[in-house]
This record gives sequence, C-alpha cells and structure tokens, in this order.
Amino acid sequence: MKYRLLCNKITVVALSALLSLSAVSCGRLDASKLDGNALTVTETESKAEVKKTDDSSSKNDVKVNEEEKEQPSYTCSLVCVGDNLIHDNIYNEALKLGGGEKYDFTQAYEHVTKYIEGTDVAIINQETLVTDSVEPQSYPMFASPTAVGDKIVDMGFNVVSMSNNHVLDQGEEGLISSLDYWDTKDVVHYGAYRSQEDADTIKTMEVNGIKFAFLGYMEHTNGNYLSGDGAQVIYLDEEDKIKAQIEEADKMADVVVVSCHYGTEIQNELNEQQTEITPKLVEWGADLIIGTQAHTISTCGYLDKPEGGQAFVYYGLGNFISTMYD
Repeated sequence: MKYRLLCNKITVVALSALLSLSAVSCGRLDASKLDGNALTVTETESKAEVKKTDDSSSKNDVKVNEEEKEQPSYTCSLVCVGDNLIHDNIYNEALKLGGGEKYDFTQAYEHVTKYIEGTDVAIINQETLVTDSVEPQSYPMFASPTAVGDKIVDMGFNVVSMSNNHVLDQGEEGLISSLDYWDTKDVVHYGAYRSQEDADTIKTMEVNGIKFAFLGYMEHTNGNYLSGDGAQVIYLDEEDKIKAQIEEADKMADVVVVSCHYGTEIQNELNEQQTEITPKLVEWGADLIIGTQAHTISTCGYLDKPEGGQAFVYYGLGNFISTMYD
C-alpha cells in the first residue's frame, strides 16, 4: 500500500534554480498517513511514549513502549535541483583554484551547499558525463572531471539522474565510463544503464520507512544513439516501456520519482509534450515528477491521482550551475 505524498506548500529558493519539496516544514516529506487508513506516527524528534501503569502498587511507575520506539518516522527531507551543467569556464576556474594540479569546485557551490547538507534525499540532474576517460570538454560535447562528481557527493547529493540530452556526448564508451564512476559512490543513479538487465532493474532507496523508486526519461540525445545491444536509455516517446516501468515501480515503492528531460530550451511556457505526457505519468503511478532541459524556470503544481491524493510536478527547474551566458 502506498503512502500519500503530503505537500502543504512549495518553497522556491532563488539560488541557481534550487527548489525544495516542502511538506509540514521546508524540505520535509511526510508519509505518516496511508491512503484510506489512519496511522498515527510520533514526530521524528520525539522519544518513545512513556505510559504510566494502572497498578499503583507496582514499583515501576512508567514503561517504555519499545515497539513505538523502534517505529520509523515515515518523514524525510527532500531536495531536487536542475541541470548541473559544467561549462569550461567552471572547470577551468576549478583547475586554477586547485593550483593547476587538481580541480577544486568548492567555490562554485559555496552559496548553495548549506541547502543540500543533511538532506535525506537530495536529487540532482547531472547534465554532463562525469569521467576521466577523456579530457574535460565543454559545449557541445560535454565531459566533466570526476572531481565535480566527488564534490556534489560531498555536498550531500545521494540521487543522480542521468536522463538528459548530453548523456551520449562521448558515445557508449563514455557513458559506461561515467556509470563505472558513479558505481564507486554511495548514490542511486538512474536514467542511463549499462545493459537491458540494468535498465529493467528499478533503482530504489528506503529512508525512514519510506521506499522511493527512481525512473528517468529524455526527449532526445542530440542525434546520438546507442547500438541497442549494450548500454540503454529510454526516450519519452517510448510510452509502452515507460508505462510498464512506472506501474511496476508503483507496486514496489511508496513514492515513485520520475525525472523527465523535456521542455523547449530557453522557454518558460510548457510545450505540447509536457502537457500531454505528464498527466499520463501520474495516471500510471508517478508521485513526484522532476522536469529539466529548458535551462530556465517553469511552472509547478499538483495533479490529481486516479486513486485519490495528488502528485506534484516541477515542469522545469532550470540550471543548478552553468555559464551559458556572460
């Protein structure tokens, strides 16, 4: 049985398109109520309930309810950000700050790190391949040094979406190299896969009793394609595959997160693809939809779910970091 996503308000932090899902308090996801069922859960910070015994002659005035003490909180904090788009200005500056011997990305993220640290679920769209198998490259065929991956993990990001149009910039070999890197980190990464078996294995994470599933799809990959026998990505026009995956995830997880790389670049308005497929994703079982691609902020809001309750969609989070313009 799925938990209902309770979102009382959305807080938009105007720093590099950093947006946080907010329920009960800023950045808090509360799944303490089940659809169709009443469930009372103690607050995260509260201690086990202490009950007085009815027997006044008992030497024990209080008892600790150990079962309550061991119950998960069913509450967690969640933050999601847009494109981590590493242009040459960014990695060249990091190399300079590292004395020309290593990359130091500390300064690049110094003003937003405080919003990520300590978050239970922190999701980022890694717009560029992270690999040291090739020299760092900028637009139009990106490749970023692994030092940037090390930095975002150190900041607290533990969920990495690779569903974007630049994921095949360095071909299948570059993609596999990037997947090898992310496999060395304690993160969930999704949206690009090393095999069909890997693509069919839905990536999950459990936090405080809430099980999350993560799926990612892109509109296109800039005219670059895979052979089909090895690494895999799933495009947004492959609706039969998407429907099957989301329905499977809906059965196995409490919260289904779907990352969509869609939208018209440099346009705030929604396009036809966004307005048509987003309600379908919710119908199939998505609870939180994270939109990226347009490099600019778009709207966000609730969509009613067929079985009751609501899903939430960010149609476009914009860029987390980039130097697209002077």
